[in-house]
Amino acid sequence: MTISSTNRKAGPYSCNGATVSFPFSFKVFQTSDVRVVLTDSNAVETDLTLGADYSVALNADQDAAPGGTITTVATYASGNLVTLTSQAQNLQPVTLTNQGGFYPKVINDALDRMTILVQQVAEQVSRAVKTNISSDSTPDQLLSDIGAAVTNASNSATAAAGSATASAGSATASANSATASANSAAAAAQSATDASNAPVAVPTHAAAGKATPVDADEIPLVDSAASWALKKLTWANLKTTLKTYFDTIYASVSSVVSQASTAEVSGESAVAKYISPDRLSSSKRVAKARCVFAGATAGTNAPTSGFNVTSVTRNAIGNWTINFTSNMATADFSYALSFKGSAGTGQTCGKVSSTTSSLTIFGATNGVGAADLAEITVTIFE
Repeated sequence: MTISSTNRKAGPYSCNGATVSFPFSFKVFQTSDVRVVLTDSNAVETDLTLGADYSVALNADQDAAPGGTITTVATYASGNLVTLTSQAQNLQPVTLTNQGGFYPKVINDALDRMTILVQQVAEQVSRAVKTNISSDSTPDQLLSDIGAAVTNASNSATAAAGSATASAGSATASANSATASANSAAAAAQSATDASNAPVAVPTHAAAGKATPVDADEIPLVDSAASWALKKLTWANLKTTLKTYFDTIYASVSSVVSQASTAEVSGESAVAKYISPDRLSSSKRVAKARCVFAGATAGTNAPTSGFNVTSVTRNAIGNWTINFTSNMATADFSYALSFKGSAGTGQTCGKVSSTTSSLTIFGATNGVGAADLAEITVTIFE
């Protein structure tokens, strides 16, 4: 199938904060052949990433109906532009072998690919600085000559302005001539100013990045108070200005609260200090272990819920040992017991013995003796 259009670009499309679908009508072979460029309001261009930033829906028949639609993941505000083109790789993937298959579609696709590569180069060259075919100058030399011409124009304007001043007292005709010269000088000077204030967005965007600026580093600045002339701002001045601004918004800290030590927490002397979470457990007012378990469950089992309790062992009817994960500082610790029992049965529970690693308790019913209580809650303090 022939490629009947020389167009290899769609857009630029103006964004409006809502549109996410943008069509194109040039042939490609796969979704990765489509390049999407976002241009912001400062003329800084960014290539979007397929999959992360946009998806591509290709028309089924790229010969009869070339192109498709790209859909961006995000919406872009007014002032942004979206431009589509192709980025087919500069490769020739077709291999023809002796006595092998010779299919017209394979040949057509290979020729189409070559045409697409030529069109991609032509599209890029159309945006490049070019010199006359008969010129010996390179594009770089042409740009240098333009810069020199701007400098000469500025110098000529200065000389003309001086000449106009010298002839200001001459006859009316000379005065008129001086005025015309002054106007020309002003126009040339403005041209020189405009050239010196040319946008810096593109070279700035293309420059190497620097993660840690130093005070002497300079940042380009467009000065609104000086007819939008190009100025420079040092990193040191920027920091000073920002500090002054934020100092007017946020109040300074008048005092600092220090952190309580482990000894102060455990000794309950941490007055007017804050206690960090990792030292809170040192306080005597904080539970060191807790568990809930069913009294009738035989053997050694993990508690139903709690913390710093590895297991509960049912030693016999109405007798249990709570085994701590981390030992207590002393065997003479405080504890609290509560349980669920039957009303009117006179059930009770209490301590049998304790060590730094465990607490043994009992359960009983009046007139019966040892008894398994339904559910027991144990809380340990030091």
